[in-house]
Formats: sequence, structure tokens, C-alpha cells
Amino acid sequence: METREAQQIVRMVESHYQTDFGSDGRTVWLYELADYDAATATRAVAMLARNPLPANRARPQLSDFRAVYLKLAKDEAVANAKPALPVSPSRRPAWVERWERARAAGDARPFPEQAPGYEELRRASELDRVAYALPNTPHSEREVWVQPDEFVGDDEAGMDFVEDHFGAEQP
Repeated sequence: METREAQQIVRMVESHYQTDFGSDGRTVWLYELADYDAATATRAVAMLARNPLPANRARPQLSDFRAVYLKLAKDEAVANAKPALPVSPSRRPAWVERWERARAAGDARPFPEQAPGYEELRRASELDRVAYALPNTPHSEREVWVQPDEFVGDDEAGMDFVEDHFGAEQP
């Protein structure tokens, strides 16, 4: 806060409470107000003036001002905070693991399971229509879409191998 703004705030306090801090008192208040935001400090003085002072004192102390200022600053920080992200589901869909394997292998083809989300993103903005474009081909073309049997994990692939070579039942 600038010195002029701090002087205005000290004058506001002195005029409302009909008091005179004196030269030394004003210097202390100006020194203390230097690190505060002027707009929030002005609101703090207004709020301080609306409520009675503790112990029915005739004029406020710096501690009274600080308490109101910190409360306002905290309330503003909460009001301006970004909303919390939703909690992620405990289990990921099975295709997400296949998607991670495909990306790790350098395959960037879309999965059929991505189509609903991509369509929703495309409707959100004109710019996203190109960024989230999906191929306009049927899901059965192997060169365009990742197929359900591709990028299957070791445990899933292992079971297929066992079932293919030894039957569904194990000895």
C-alpha cells in the first residue's frame, strides 16, 4: 500500500472514532499498514466501524484492525479459490490400461471407448472440433481404430494363451 492510501485509512479510523492518534500514533499505524492491501484494508476499517470494539474501548487498536483484516483476507481467499477436482473413481475402466500400453508403444490411434468423450469435447468449442476429431470410419477398420484384442495386458494375454492351448479348465 502506498503512503497516501495508508494516510487516508488512518484518517478514516480517526474520524469515525473521533480520536487523534497523535504524530507518533499515526506513524505507528502508517508503518503497520504499509504491508497491507489498500482495498482490503479499507473494507476492514469499514467492517471494524460497523461492529462494537472489544471491551467497549473508545478507539481501535492495531490488533483489532489486524484481526478484521485477516478474517477478510481469508474469506476472500476461500471465495476466490479454484474448485476442488472431483475425486477419481477407485477403479479405472479396463480399456484405460490398454490405452496406456498403446501410447507407451507409440500407437496414437483412438479407441472406440473414447468416442463419446471426444464428441462431448467437440461440442464444447469451435476450436475443439479439429483437436478432437475422430475418424469417420466404422469401428471395424483395424488400421484406424484400436481393436479390443490389441494391447491386452500380460495377465489377460496369458489367460487367452492358456485357454487356447489347454482348454478353459486347468488340471
